[in-house]
Amino acid sequence: MAIEYKTIQAKIEKVLFRKNESTWSIIKTNAGIVKGDIAWEPKEGELIQFQGKYETYNGELQFVFFKADAIIPEDPFAELKYACELTKGMGEKLAEKIWKLSGNDWKSTKAGDVPGFTEEKFNLFQDTIQLLESQKERTKAITFLLSKGCTINLAEKAFEKFSTGTIPQINENCYKLADLPHCGFKQIDTTIRYAFGIQDISESRIEAGIMYALNELLSDGSSYSTFEMLQAEAVKLLNVSSDLIMSVGRKMLQKNKLAAYPEHMAITTPAYKQYEETIWSFLKGLSYIPF
Repeated sequence: MAIEYKTIQAKIEKVLFRKNESTWSIIKTNAGIVKGDIAWEPKEGELIQFQGKYETYNGELQFVFFKADAIIPEDPFAELKYACELTKGMGEKLAEKIWKLSGNDWKSTKAGDVPGFTEEKFNLFQDTIQLLESQKERTKAITFLLSKGCTINLAEKAFEKFSTGTIPQINENCYKLADLPHCGFKQIDTTIRYAFGIQDISESRIEAGIMYALNELLSDGSSYSTFEMLQAEAVKLLNVSSDLIMSVGRKMLQKNKLAAYPEHMAITTPAYKQYEETIWSFLKGLSYIPF
């Protein structure tokens, strides 16, 4: 008998279980318990579409999913701006004129309906629309990021890295954008994070700020920083209390997002510590150490 797979939409109420190093999760939703692998950690209130099947566990009907997609409201104006930016001879000003005339029905705008929308531009624009239709996942991800204040260049780089996982990954933590080429923590922190509702004391912001401050301290070639120096830099950067920095920092140590040298009262990244331990292990294996 063939397995009957179903698609359900559910609002997240609480993540009941999720391992730090795993994507497998048990989640309470308004549609009941769902469980499976999900690439990001869902937030309360988030809408997600799940594909899978119902199973009974301990007498309770649960939904076991093999695919999860974030449900993001469409932004027609962002899609129009993207299409205009991709079309030779068009741009944001023409996009605004088309939107003012046609609104959500912008794809039906004809040549000459607005000043500057020539027959040649209209034909090129139709080609762009067809291209976007053929790349729906890419278009959806990029227009989502444009609606949040990202540039086209940054949005395209995000899709190159995260592919179809762009929307859920960035929706979970917009500071992941700071790891992309020619971007950085300050660009996200001063503009884009507000569109995602990230508050000054949000844990994702504090984590990203601590990592940025630490990498700045290590940029002179040092392999670690003292606790005091990192704390002071993070407080200055984020404009929050030192207690909050310490609280989030401890959690980062527990999650192996930071590494410590307790004997030196120092902190570093796990990658730096692993590198040093590898070198030291190699040197201890030599018959002669020249120091």
